[in-house]
Amino acid sequence: MCARAEGPVGLEMDDCCLMIVEHDDDFIYVEEENKGLDSDAWRLGDKSFSCLIRNYFNDILEASPENSCAQFQDLTATQSQKDRCKFKRHLYKDTNPGSGLSVSFSVQVESKTYHMYCTKDKSIQFREGGPLKSIPGNTSDIIFYQQAFSVGKSDIFKFRSPLFNGCYLACESGSNRLYLKEAADQVDEACQLTVENLP
Repeated sequence: MCARAEGPVGLEMDDCCLMIVEHDDDFIYVEEENKGLDSDAWRLGDKSFSCLIRNYFNDILEASPENSCAQFQDLTATQSQKDRCKFKRHLYKDTNPGSGLSVSFSVQVESKTYHMYCTKDKSIQFREGGPLKSIPGNTSDIIFYQQAFSVGKSDIFKFRSPLFNGCYLACESGSNRLYLKEAADQVDEACQLTVENLP
């Protein structure tokens, strides 16, 4: 690859770094420098959004790290202002895009930050700590692929887990807990989640 030299030497792109191999008065010859990223990986982006998460019945998701769960509750507008209802949605850059926007969720409870993750039994729990800056491989227990639930609805989504094929975040019938549900039906209302961005 070559580029015409018209200023200070040093070229950098978003996802790769170009190393100068040779140059003369008219041209700079460069090669891509390997930054050590895995062929499949996620990297934390520079954007995150505070939000409320609602189920199909308009109940609000409330985190309960001490009980290892998150549950949808029928809350008033005042009650929904609790910290444990205010999730942060973190955007990740994916080296293998195409499955939807890669996101993770965290929440602050009593001055501690917890990250939401899925377990081997497809339940949703929380571990203390902020978002990971990079995640190698093509599976993760904290990443979810955000996908449109239906055409024309910009705030209603479904979230697929890369850890379990065909499983989505959903509201469990009866308990109202958030869990992973295998959903062959693309319009399963249990998997319909509304994300309301907060200021």
